[in-house]
Amino acid sequence: FNYAGELYRFSQLKINDSVVKAAGTLAVNRQKLSGMLSADLSMRAGMGTAMLQVEGTTESPSLHVVH
Repeated sequence: FNYAGELYRFSQLKINDSVVKAAGTLAVNRQKLSGMLSADLSMRAGMGTAMLQVEGTTESPSLHVVH
């Protein structure tokens, strides 16, 4: 975790749940989100690992698959 001014940076994030395993980074700057996650979606047949882009705001976050 790093904080400077109104920018919060989270690095080396890890999510380890029975449904999904993911790792990545997230930045929050004046309520706007940006970041990347590598998510293991092997629970879904043939999905494997997907790169996800974090966007939006803290009020309305969104994830998009990066091709």
